[in-house]
Amino acid sequence: MNQLEATSRSVSAQPSAWTEGDVRRLLKAVRRPSSLPSSPLAAALARAYRSSDPLDAVRRFVREALGGGGIVGRRLLEVIERCDFQADVPMTTVAHELGMSPRQLFRYRREAVQALRRRADAIAAGTAAEPQALITRLARLVGATDPDGARVMFGIAGESTIGDIARLDACVNAGSVRDDDLPTSPQKRLLALCRIARGAVVYGDPFAARKVTSHVRKVLAPRHPMPDTDAIRFELAWLSYLDLRFGSPAELGLSAASTLPILAGNDRALARRAHLYLAEARMRCGDIEGAQHAIDCVQELTPPSDISMSALVLCLRGGRAMLDQRFDLADDCYSAASIVLDKRTVDRWVTQTFIGSARLMRRMSWAPAPEALAVEPLDWGRLVIDDDVVQLPTTTAAAPARISLALLAARSAIQQGFDLEAVERDLDELLEMSRRVDYNILTAGGLAVRVELDLALGRVVDARRRIVEAVTEWMISADRAAAVDLFSFDEAEWEAAVFENDGLAEAIADWCDGLSRPGDRPASSLAVVKQLLSSRYVDSQGPVDWRDPLACAVAMTLPWQWRASASSAALDL
Repeated sequence: MNQLEATSRSVSAQPSAWTEGDVRRLLKAVRRPSSLPSSPLAAALARAYRSSDPLDAVRRFVREALGGGGIVGRRLLEVIERCDFQADVPMTTVAHELGMSPRQLFRYRREAVQALRRRADAIAAGTAAEPQALITRLARLVGATDPDGARVMFGIAGESTIGDIARLDACVNAGSVRDDDLPTSPQKRLLALCRIARGAVVYGDPFAARKVTSHVRKVLAPRHPMPDTDAIRFELAWLSYLDLRFGSPAELGLSAASTLPILAGNDRALARRAHLYLAEARMRCGDIEGAQHAIDCVQELTPPSDISMSALVLCLRGGRAMLDQRFDLADDCYSAASIVLDKRTVDRWVTQTFIGSARLMRRMSWAPAPEALAVEPLDWGRLVIDDDVVQLPTTTAAAPARISLALLAARSAIQQGFDLEAVERDLDELLEMSRRVDYNILTAGGLAVRVELDLALGRVVDARRRIVEAVTEWMISADRAAAVDLFSFDEAEWEAAVFENDGLAEAIADWCDGLSRPGDRPASSLAVVKQLLSSRYVDSQGPVDWRDPLACAVAMTLPWQWRASASSAALDL
């Protein structure tokens, strides 16, 4: 038995403290409070909350588990309140009153039960843990918003050496790192610098990240041998992938991500991350089958207790559903994932962007909470590398995930007819930040939203010119995952911006000719593209083949109502 197999068996052999059946029996007992004292889970909750009233303990448990999960969490809480705590009308009536089908209601209730089961497991693990472990866990949570408080708590828990990296992670997540946060051992210091480089990328300064990683690679050079560097080399490879994600051809990102499973070796935690990023990279290239294989690997390697990784897998499944044009399924996946991932600011930006993207493609009303886009200051302290001060981001303004969410919020405002002049000012600022750091995907997204703004303001000539700029910018990376929702036209907008747009046809044809081998394309790709952009309707013969450049480039400009009908076969490629 190899090490990976042994780890897999030992992890999978660890049962959950509570089952979904236990949660369902608890909710059934809630309807008859007199039976609650006989419920094992209710009794455990009463002990955990030090409450003499089991019903009060259960109410607190449900609100803690679901109430902090954002919009979706509050929806799940409403479902449990109506179906189990009130339970005064049939569930079909509840579904009608909540504006959903009975099938949707049961699906939401199942998600709520699963979230409650995870919360019950967490409470069971917490009450059984040693006080030192509890303080350490609390310090990691506090570190997301209060790094100074987290430092004190790590000190109380005695985490002076082992907790160095965990403590640094908490500080990086909050964008606040000081000299005394860096470990003293050479290996841990390099790993800590990789974490800081990650923070620089996450908050929108790839140039600072490259300075830091360049130093780490120099120290790791063969002339400076150092033991136990596998984890550091993995982090460097991962950072290379992150650096390529927003501004380089998707194929380069896939090449970088493909090295991660090899570097992970038998380390199960690294292997999960490796296949997670590999799945993302394959989706960016339109390789749906390869992405699904990587998703399955992540699922197999993830223990039930790792709810964060399970939520990230849900995000990948949502991405797969977007490529399949199944926007309702994508919405469900993203909404469920947000229950877990909405705790940290960056994760919340990402999940809310995913949810908003799926809902806007369904033409549903959506807008992020105003505070979600607030710019926060960052306090990194002073980082000196090779006698050179590295300037790290000072605010969250240029964080790629925040820019993505802000662009989506602008699109929503345009579709709802809000203050278009204010939207235009915001777009100009977002585009400037994207261009400053060479984030082609975000620049393409900003230009695509400008196209919709131009159309809303009646600037048809500007819209026809700007759509060529947006598609040309997108072609630098050719990110298929971004192509799905790059544009969100209705039929009238498509006719104004795309129909018989010769400049767009020439840009697409030139790009396809540059990618194809001799004999792969008709003698004149331009004639084919012009014909496609003059077709008002596309016959349905299957999903889009996102790997095919011409099918991808044409399909992404179609009106949202036509998306499910676009395919390589229908486009006669």
